[in-house]
Amino acid sequence: MSPLLPPVFGLLRILPNSLPQAATTTPNVQPVAADAASNASHSRQGGAEFSPGAQLNGKVVGQNAQSGTQTLQLPDGRQLQFQSARPLPVGTQVTIQIGQNLSALVISLNIPAGTQIQQLLTKYADKWEGLNKAIQSAQAGNSPVASNAMREVLPQANNLLAGMLGVAIATKQNSLKALVSGDLAALLHLDADLAEMHQLHQREFKTGEWRAFFFPYFENKQDENTRQGQFFWRTKDDGESKSTRFVVNLNLSSYGDIQLDGLVRTGQFNTKLRLLKSVDEDFVSGLQALYQETLQNLDLAGDIKVELVEDFEIDPLHELLTTDHLRNVEV
Repeated sequence: MSPLLPPVFGLLRILPNSLPQAATTTPNVQPVAADAASNASHSRQGGAEFSPGAQLNGKVVGQNAQSGTQTLQLPDGRQLQFQSARPLPVGTQVTIQIGQNLSALVISLNIPAGTQIQQLLTKYADKWEGLNKAIQSAQAGNSPVASNAMREVLPQANNLLAGMLGVAIATKQNSLKALVSGDLAALLHLDADLAEMHQLHQREFKTGEWRAFFFPYFENKQDENTRQGQFFWRTKDDGESKSTRFVVNLNLSSYGDIQLDGLVRTGQFNTKLRLLKSVDEDFVSGLQALYQETLQNLDLAGDIKVELVEDFEIDPLHELLTTDHLRNVEV
């Protein structure tokens, strides 16, 4: 079992009407203290094993892509249904901890070998843990030169493109030496991580299917750990015209989570910037002016729109995790 970062799937929401009857024995259940009223409420719905703090092991045996509902089978054969921000692949062994109001947090999971791409997507989507540990280890081992060198070559928020290209080349070539010196590459011990990212990048894909590239970046010198950017793209060709759509997800201290959603056609480049926090009109007008100047230099037409949203309706990672052969299936 490998630990999972909660942001990938967020809190699960167990459907109350799907709770099974309480079992006579409750293996793999480890309840912890909770208030009596809450325990009584959840006992009526399915037994104390579903009270806040309890941990359950189970296996995902069903997935409905349209409703977002999934079926979890407990070790004794009973089943319950839950919803999550993104789907867990069918066959996944998962441990969840029950929260208030039948919410649940993924504590650990083991994704089946047949869905290795989904495993890599969940491992690197939100954080490159191995890289951060390597940088911290270099700093703790009195190797500030190595730590500073990594900060210089990794993407910076104020100059993402150059740094992204460096990481992309290293990923494509499956060699950290394309990014840093051989001595530094040997010190960081990231060969296994890079091989997995290379495998994710090199996977087979179809026209119209999202592809993913995850890249670490520093927003400023105060960042002790790298943040993780997500870049998705797909191409479409209807025989008459070809287009490329890309989505970039970032997190910045001043703006929180942001999303760039772009569409490139022959001579056209249109972009939407989605924000969860409002910005002033000067920011928007300045951004639009800079965008138009850039397009003129590239001899392209188009515009950029700024949208204030409650959540990002475009979620390529969700589509990648809900692969065709896992849609609406039962095992």
